[in-house]
Amino acid sequence: MNIRLYQSANKPSQTTLAALLHKVLERGNKAIVRCDSKEKATNLSEALWHSDSFLPHGIENNDSPEWQKIWIAYEKLTQNLIQANTLFLYDALIPDIEHSDKEFTDVILLFDKKDDEGVKKMRSFWKSLQEQDLPHIEKVSFWQQQNGKWIETAQGEK
Repeated sequence: MNIRLYQSANKPSQTTLAALLHKVLERGNKAIVRCDSKEKATNLSEALWHSDSFLPHGIENNDSPEWQKIWIAYEKLTQNLIQANTLFLYDALIPDIEHSDKEFTDVILLFDKKDDEGVKKMRSFWKSLQEQDLPHIEKVSFWQQQNGKWIETAQGEK
């Protein structure tokens, strides 16, 4: 498993998420996006449907997962309904890397630089990853926006 933390600075995290989801689809992969509430999941779904870059997707309790390449969830995952290899955690959610989120190849955490609480949570999570012995984690990296580009600013090998 690779874990990447993306700190959005200049663009809304929805814009960042859309760009990253496009990259997942370009590689022929599938993704689950987990939000911390039904309201956020619904708002994100609406934004993805109406954005400049069309991203077809399904949302928990409204659609059938079996046809989706992108699935938006808002409850804790008990199973990977679309056989996705990438999990996005939106708005500074912390993954359950020892249990339900362990099966993903890539876990990507998105948070906004202006969200002080989210930044604190991500710093604490980053520190805990460096201190724990988790053999299923291959690489941890931290990405920031600089001059409109994503730059890897820190990494930790596991």
